[in-house]
Amino acid sequence: EGVVVVNKRGRTLITGDVFIDCSGDGDIAVAAGAEYHQGGSAGELQPVSMVFRMANVDAESLLNFVRAHPENVGLAEHPMIGKTKEECAEELYKQGLPKVFFEGSGPLLKSAIESGELFPCSMLAVTPISRARKEVSLNTTRLAKVDATDTEALSRSLPILLEQVWMGVEFLRKRVPGFEQAYFSGIAPRIGIRETRRIVGDYMLTGDDILEARKFEDGVAKGGHELDIHGAGTAHRREQIKDGGSYDIPVGCLLPKGLQNVLVAGRCLSATREAHSSARVMGTCMAMGHAAGALAAMSSLAKQEPRAIPVSELRARLQEQGAVLTGTY
Repeated sequence: EGVVVVNKRGRTLITGDVFIDCSGDGDIAVAAGAEYHQGGSAGELQPVSMVFRMANVDAESLLNFVRAHPENVGLAEHPMIGKTKEECAEELYKQGLPKVFFEGSGPLLKSAIESGELFPCSMLAVTPISRARKEVSLNTTRLAKVDATDTEALSRSLPILLEQVWMGVEFLRKRVPGFEQAYFSGIAPRIGIRETRRIVGDYMLTGDDILEARKFEDGVAKGGHELDIHGAGTAHRREQIKDGGSYDIPVGCLLPKGLQNVLVAGRCLSATREAHSSARVMGTCMAMGHAAGALAAMSSLAKQEPRAIPVSELRARLQEQGAVLTGTY
């Protein structure tokens, strides 16, 4: 059995015992006939984004600004922290790394959006990349109502996102301490896509599974990111997991219903929209990829379908390889 791909080499047949769909959009699973859901009940999709970088950022000035104006940033949100925003801002300053989450509802971004100085957004997330270059990445641009499985629609979004990048650069240089002498230093290699298809699998992870930090005997990966649904403009639904805990992703979330030798991993997992908004992040996708890869290898070596492999054996193999499946709350 195989999959035909078309690229610069023309048409190529790829054969294998088991196929793992990590396309994000569930392309292989859908082509093989898997059922899927896409977006919300009204067809809404989380916005696409273009992440960019700036260098020569003065981290001390930025963190001093956060310390002086903690009302602008997301701090002390985790249930287990037990500290005030002000205390967390002080700890962040002492740490010295410019990891800052400016909230769209805070006075800094809210006033900039209202004046037209900045595009409508729910956040401006600063993440350190290089101390040597004083470089950070910025995650803030957004464009809603884009079906990223439509290549023409995705292409049309690029110039709009790029305009937002330049607007973001100017806003930061003008309004945020630490960025006065910073300069644009790079852009992501492609548009960031948060949400398209969700494959229907043997089990569908739910929002309650996430928020209640549920554990499963057949769990093969873990997640700990908040429920995190970006909306159009400044809309953003964020909810923390109970007691700051983690949840398990059952193996059934990686097994498309009706398909015998196809696995999915990543943001096309079997989940409701609420659960997907947490599980779609990179660390959790990597954990799912590990589980799917191990299961595919075990299936191929045993010459059995993936569902025939005992989950206890899969969990044992994953733990031997360093996967975190237990020991978290």
